[in-house]
Amino acid sequence: MKPTFEFSNDEKCELFGILRGIKENPYLDYFKFHNRIKSLINEQTIPQFFIKVCEKIRAERHSKKSFSHLLRNVPLDEHIPMFDQDNPVHDKYEKKKSFVGEAFLELFAQLTDSPLLAYETRNNGDFFHDVYAHRKYSQTQTQKTDGELFFHNDRTAHPVRADYLSLLGMRCSESNRIYTGYLDGRTLLGHLTEAQRNMLRKPLFITPYDEYSRDSNTQQVTSDRHSILENEHSFRYYDTRTTYAPEAPADAIDALLALKNAIVKADKKRVQILTGDLFSFANQDALHNRELIEVNDPEGALKRWLLKTYMTFGNRAVLPALCRFISSNIHVQVDLELTDRVVDLNDQNVDVAILISRDKPEEATVQRLAEIHWGIYASPTYLASHPPVQGPEDLSRHGFLLFGGPAHTTSLQLRYGKRQLETRVRCVLRSNNSVALLNAAIDGIGIAYLPRYVAREATAAGKLQPLLPGWTSETRVAYAAYRDDRYLSPRVRMFVQELARDFANDTDAFGWNGDSH
Repeated sequence: MKPTFEFSNDEKCELFGILRGIKENPYLDYFKFHNRIKSLINEQTIPQFFIKVCEKIRAERHSKKSFSHLLRNVPLDEHIPMFDQDNPVHDKYEKKKSFVGEAFLELFAQLTDSPLLAYETRNNGDFFHDVYAHRKYSQTQTQKTDGELFFHNDRTAHPVRADYLSLLGMRCSESNRIYTGYLDGRTLLGHLTEAQRNMLRKPLFITPYDEYSRDSNTQQVTSDRHSILENEHSFRYYDTRTTYAPEAPADAIDALLALKNAIVKADKKRVQILTGDLFSFANQDALHNRELIEVNDPEGALKRWLLKTYMTFGNRAVLPALCRFISSNIHVQVDLELTDRVVDLNDQNVDVAILISRDKPEEATVQRLAEIHWGIYASPTYLASHPPVQGPEDLSRHGFLLFGGPAHTTSLQLRYGKRQLETRVRCVLRSNNSVALLNAAIDGIGIAYLPRYVAREATAAGKLQPLLPGWTSETRVAYAAYRDDRYLSPRVRMFVQELARDFANDTDAFGWNGDSH
């Protein structure tokens, strides 16, 4: 793979001289560390050449020109410690005294507008992880293995997965040919028929949790049923792990086999990550693997160390407000879970839950945030090949893309002036992910029933068309719910107030300003 950029020795030394001054320990206080890096950017300390490199990467991601980028000869710590292979994470805490590698990854994340993601049950909630051989996980399918890894997304079984991964070569023997393979999801689509894609979009598959995840949380055994193909070309798949769910139809099994064949046939990129290399690539819109082509230095292979980060573009409503709140309240620590499950604030030790409901919740103290208006949408391609929709009575002739989980519906409530009616519809795809439904609608799978703010950009771009002008659909309300507790932290109340202000100031983006489509 051709590098996106290679630092000259002078450029590397210039940035190293800046990052070596970072004394904040990201494993003890990540948000203090995060804000220290942010101050370097705000003070215009970062060299312009690196800012331009990150701007290019950010632009290529947004334009979908490229989802993978390789930087070479980047600055690293002067001392790279060796870790005990029975407990390498704990050993890292003890031995790592400088944080140039971590600072470079954090700087890269901030400049490419891709915040880092942490998991409470993974490495003590660290934002920086290690691809490093752990003796307990030898020859397993985890990031701690000393062996090969099949094509996969990271955290396949988990409901929250990073948009991007970054792997920084901290110690990599050049005597070994160990490659990271990268397979763009768009390439995979070209080897699947439309019928196979449609079947892979249905929640007919499951993925067992890996050994490392199960050890971190014994309740993690097997994922809920999920689709393999999501959004436009996102794949939720781990080869040899992801399989069809019990009682899945034969067509689902055939589609899974077709995907396995597509992985073999599709063109791939291979990167030999060397010391001082940064390989950053899409996690959900691609698959990746590890291949041990030639191992001439077995000890070097065991001591190979990649520093790894999970990155996300995040939720368009909650996460931007949350990041602003964290930045202005540096001692706050946050665990964010994006889910559609019912949350018990008292039993599950949750401070704040964002709820979207028809009725005001009764079991908690709530702050009304905004009205969420819904609409009916279809792609021009779908409309060109299906019966016209001229009135609500025509909807029953079409397949619908609907939400699953607690908020699902099989009937739509519509209003035209004083006229109200309820019409039942046939569901062909149900998902708890609005973006998955959006992209299925763009692909012409059926008619989507979506919040207007989700469909707004696709409608403006002509990828979707609103149906039944003049008719309005239901309105739900977004609430912030929190415990009615006199010991509740003042910061929780501050965050709820800030979130309410953000929603109130952004009515156009979320579509509750009473527009008709």
